[in-house]
Amino acid sequence: MQTWFQKLIDASSVASTEASLREALPGLVHELGFDCYAYLNVQPVRTYAVSNYPEEWQARYFDRNYTRVDPVVAMARARMQAFSWTAGSPRQVRSKAVRAFYAEAGDFGIRSGISVPIRTAFGHMSMLTLASNRPSLSLETDIDQMAAVNAVALLHASLEHYDAKPTAAHSIELTAKQ
Repeated sequence: MQTWFQKLIDASSVASTEASLREALPGLVHELGFDCYAYLNVQPVRTYAVSNYPEEWQARYFDRNYTRVDPVVAMARARMQAFSWTAGSPRQVRSKAVRAFYAEAGDFGIRSGISVPIRTAFGHMSMLTLASNRPSLSLETDIDQMAAVNAVALLHASLEHYDAKPTAAHSIELTAKQ
């Protein structure tokens, strides 16, 4: 897996445009055995994704403000280190909202994965998630935390540098009085 993170660093470094970086990501994700990826930039006023998740799922995720329900985002905020995850079984998940979230995500082939959160400017968070349709995930080796964070930080910097066009976003609208 450390080699994969090095490849992500290489791809982020040599990409001369946002398009070339977006073109490289799906191949890297499939090489590691995952189906799709989502880079999520979580900010108080604006949260956006650069992802190859199904467009319908991305739209639903942001329309329903699932960043507030998504247990992977909550775990990323709490742990701030790379981790693997699987959708909980109905017996394991107590919250009805989280059970519904996992069921919907599963309908779009998102059942397990790896997420790597990083701190960004002003105490905000970004994260890269690699997701799979498999109901469970078994890693042959532990995730190298340093390699994971370095790779995702460089990906974040590249996407910021290119002012990447989000594939989906949610912004909070405020009036002048607010």
